[in-house]
Amino acid sequence: MEVMTRRRLKTLPYPLNDKSEFKDTRKTLTCAHALKRNKQQQDLLQHFWTRWKKEYLTSLREFHRASGNNLQRIKTGDIVQIHDDSPRTVWNIGIIEDLVRGGDGLVRSAIVRTKFGLTNRPIVKLYPLEINSNDNDESQILRRSVRLQNRNQRL
Repeated sequence: MEVMTRRRLKTLPYPLNDKSEFKDTRKTLTCAHALKRNKQQQDLLQHFWTRWKKEYLTSLREFHRASGNNLQRIKTGDIVQIHDDSPRTVWNIGIIEDLVRGGDGLVRSAIVRTKFGLTNRPIVKLYPLEINSNDNDESQILRRSVRLQNRNQRL
């Protein structure tokens, strides 16, 4: 998050007013307290995801739009978010398999592997995430899961 905002996100502001329940966890929890605490934790998690969708995805999109030339940034193996007409929180994620160059030699589109299979998308509709499939073990897991999903769809 620091790369995008140039500031560290050290804490997540707690959206609820009643913080006193979390001061002493040694108390015996009754069923009502446990349910209330569970609800507060769910609210906190929902607050995190809402904030992530609004702030991080927006800043990521704006960063790549402001930096202008995505053509030079996108390369084979990058994990990208694929722009479409739906809300950005439900955009598909894919891995760049190949770059397609135009007659002038510039990269114009990319072959992207998603959970639905291979697709060709223009570079201007691809937003690279801050991870690279060649450098990250977790992305290898993502790549395998995309392949498994594709295989399961064929069966």
